[in-house]
Amino acid sequence: MNVKKAVVIGGGLLGLEVAYKISEIGVDVSLIESMPRLLSKQLDEEGSKIFEDKVRSLGISVLCGKSVTGFEGDNNGHVTQVRMADDTLLEADIVIVAVGVAPNIAIFRNSGINMDRFLNVNEKMETNIENIYAAGDVASINGRWFGQWMVAIRQGQVAGTNAAGGNAVYEAIDIPYILATMGTRIVCSGDTGAIQLDNSEAAYEIDKKIDKEKFNYSKLVFRNGLFVGYILIGEPAKTFNKLQPLINTSISIEKINSILYP
Repeated sequence: MNVKKAVVIGGGLLGLEVAYKISEIGVDVSLIESMPRLLSKQLDEEGSKIFEDKVRSLGISVLCGKSVTGFEGDNNGHVTQVRMADDTLLEADIVIVAVGVAPNIAIFRNSGINMDRFLNVNEKMETNIENIYAAGDVASINGRWFGQWMVAIRQGQVAGTNAAGGNAVYEAIDIPYILATMGTRIVCSGDTGAIQLDNSEAAYEIDKKIDKEKFNYSKLVFRNGLFVGYILIGEPAKTFNKLQPLINTSISIEKINSILYP
């Protein structure tokens, strides 16, 4: 099949990686994200702008705040166009849909296990039925779902220990969100200051550095004198392993910047 134009629906980790790899082989790619900006749950507005500019620099068309209502095809059943909610049409020889995680829990229906989109478990990874445990992407702990590999490993350890007669408890820890695609890297961790910046009980101090030409960005967040979180894009993200152990310490802005920008 001679593919010249591709449309990727979904601007999450999988959608971004698919769009990147397809563009690398010379296909004209349009990336559609229903949220107002890319990675809106992970990045602040400045970070999203820097990342979107990086994506566009690769020749990928980015359409944020847009939704798809259907597809048009030829007489052979091949897609030819993607119809948007505003009735505009995007030409497409192929469409890839990557719009979120949906664990297959069909096998557990009518089993009596408490579930919604996921299997609901407690901090021991136990379902509402005694001696039945769940871990990883299929499990939601007291309403929280993580979708991260390192979390799944730890949950599996806890579930296995308890299934064997132990008494382990899963303790949620702050694991950085890491994305490596589009020829760059993004790392976010801790309190990134995106919520409750006007909270009178918390004195926030924010340090930002932006290099638009190189698509680099760093945001350091301090609350009540402690370093509590960060967002790193591009070159600064290479140092996240040095920053992670410093969260919730009283290290200075100057010291952290000397690590980020030696």
